[in-house]
Amino acid sequence: MEVIIDKLAQRMNGSEKNNTPSRDSRYDDILRDMRKLNLKNLESADRLSEIVSRNEDSSIKLGELVDMGIENNLRKSEELSKQQVQEILDGTAELVHNENVKVYCNIKQNMKNELDTLKSDITCKIKDAIDSSTSVAEEKAPVKQKNTFLNVMSILIFIGVLADIALRVLEILGIL
Repeated sequence: MEVIIDKLAQRMNGSEKNNTPSRDSRYDDILRDMRKLNLKNLESADRLSEIVSRNEDSSIKLGELVDMGIENNLRKSEELSKQQVQEILDGTAELVHNENVKVYCNIKQNMKNELDTLKSDITCKIKDAIDSSTSVAEEKAPVKQKNTFLNVMSILIFIGVLADIALRVLEILGIL
């Protein structure tokens, strides 16, 4: 920078030698002003480098804060997703339970109706068998001995039929 000023001063000195004292003082003033400006530039450069280093530190901190914010948001959204999935599962479990109860009640009612039908059929057949056996027994020999024998046999047959029905019902329900 001083070289440029020296060349400028030489040109000025060469073209106008009449006013050397005033030109020298002007030259010195300009040189002094340039040095002041140069010092100010250096101070500004130092301040600028400090500001840049602070900005770098703050940008690193800002980056870390942004990363932490993103992680927090991800955690929150993950927790919300888990809660929503759990609510859906709870609702599904309740719906499945209600449907299972309905199916169970329907099967129970159907089994009850079927057992009532079988019971009435068996009861009618037993009554018919008893009626026919009593009418045949009355025509034949001693009535008292055959009636008791037939009654015992009827009861045993009735118990056997009921046991058979119970076993079939248990097989249908999957217990046996």
